[in-house]
Amino acid sequence: MALQTSGAISLNDIHVEAGGSSGTSATINDTDIRGLISKGSGAAMSFSEWYGASNYSYGGNAIWGSRWITGGGSRYNQQGGYDSLGGGYMSEMQYDDFNTGGTSSVFGHLGADVYGSSCVSNGSRIVWCGQQRTSPWSYVGSNPMRYVTVGSTGNASSLGSLAVGNTYGCSAMDTAGRGVNCPGEKVNGNSYVTSLDYFQISTSGNASNFGTLPYGAKNRGATERTAGRLIFCGGGVYSSTNLNGIQYISSASGGTGGTFGSLTTRRRYTSAATNGTRALIMGGAGHEIYSDSTTPRFNINYVTIGTTGNATDFG
Repeated sequence: MALQTSGAISLNDIHVEAGGSSGTSATINDTDIRGLISKGSGAAMSFSEWYGASNYSYGGNAIWGSRWITGGGSRYNQQGGYDSLGGGYMSEMQYDDFNTGGTSSVFGHLGADVYGSSCVSNGSRIVWCGQQRTSPWSYVGSNPMRYVTVGSTGNASSLGSLAVGNTYGCSAMDTAGRGVNCPGEKVNGNSYVTSLDYFQISTSGNASNFGTLPYGAKNRGATERTAGRLIFCGGGVYSSTNLNGIQYISSASGGTGGTFGSLTTRRRYTSAATNGTRALIMGGAGHEIYSDSTTPRFNINYVTIGTTGNATDFG
């Protein structure tokens, strides 16, 4: 259960949320307590920074902290030009604290222009997986993994290499702090990858093969592994329409995945989130070339992770 978002909050409240027993000894600098908001040892902290913090975790790693970070991307648009800021692909990372708001600040740089990558986090590290780009619409699947420590600003460091270089993939966290990368596209329009990679988020090293899905697609959304399943939603392939399929893999040791059901609307560029019981799939768009309207997908779908079946409209 997450901590309250306003009013009085005590060290005991925070200690219990972090997994401690009520009334037992704790300090604000304890690793598990700092970990709820991704703070470094000895950092200046205020109790209000724990508003809304949650120890919703896998393998003891808290997912949620007090800071968001975004990095990479492209300023190139489908009308064949750049936006008013100029330039093309970005290496810059920006961040802000959830409890502060306001204008974001520069966190650091990824070390290369990154577009078409995916991210996964264990609460203390964020890992960017894959990349592309040499020029607009020139797709080059790539296999670097780069990470930052959430609580400390600075440039990204190398974590290792994916087993399969890709772009437009998606990533999520499995049990025991493992990142699972679902590759999207290897070469534009020619190869959509079905294999999954995994790696330890907290330890540098190369990724290994985790398993396979029934079919490949790009621009999917993925949930963390809850209720025994990792779920991959929507997506598309360049030579066909966008897909409304939901796929999953259930074994903690990988293996062969299966089909879960269908979304109510075909969509790519989706996002997904979970509370451990339900998965929400939201956002995205179609593709006008394949008679699948580019109108944004405003409807939110949901599925109950423990039971396979088609998605239902949420709102």
